[in-house]
Amino acid sequence: MNFIKKIELDYDQLCILVGDMIGDDSPKKIQGLLSYLHEEVSYARHQWEISIKNEDWKMASKILHREKLFLSALNPFDNPEIIHQLNDVSVPYNTHQLNQLYTELIDLFKKLETIIGHSHQNSPS
Repeated sequence: MNFIKKIELDYDQLCILVGDMIGDDSPKKIQGLLSYLHEEVSYARHQWEISIKNEDWKMASKILHREKLFLSALNPFDNPEIIHQLNDVSVPYNTHQLNQLYTELIDLFKKLETIIGHSHQNSPS
């Protein structure tokens, strides 16, 4: 079972998503926010990698909560309620499930880092 659905995302779609999130589609604003998003995505990915290594699911959940707005806009989950379920102790997830979920998020965020990183390399200064 996968937690994250297959998402075909490219730079243009990511720009549209960011523009929709901020309510402004000016290229300069979007480019500035993509720089911030790149840092944020890199930070979250790194923290999840540490969380998996240490099996620190509380830390992983905190990072997930921090990324909740962006993830809600991206809508990557087969079950969109998973963000809320992870904070609800009555919906238990075992170590294997948590490891899989955060590994899938890491893979997604690596993909986002690549998309944003390539755009910065190819954009005029």
